[in-house]
Amino acid sequence: LTGNFSVIVARLVSATVNFTVNRRVVFKGNETLGKAILKYAALAAVVLALNLALMHLLTIRLGWPFALSKILVELVLFCMNFVVQGKFVFRKKG
Repeated sequence: LTGNFSVIVARLVSATVNFTVNRRVVFKGNETLGKAILKYAALAAVVLALNLALMHLLTIRLGWPFALSKILVELVLFCMNFVVQGKFVFRKKG
């Protein structure tokens, strides 16, 4: 139980830092904080679901090696995540 708690806390801290840096430094968006948080959380949920689905497809259904599948999935999702954050989550109004 302690291990799971530490993982959850680490993920929350990581997400908070990532959100803050991306909002202020990388994309410099002017979306309201509340809207940006909701969009960021929704994107994180979609990325998690896609990660699980793609890993299952590649490793279980298609029999690909885990390491190759993980590298490919993470690379694709990283790129998708970056584009969506810039165009949707942290967009500049006006």
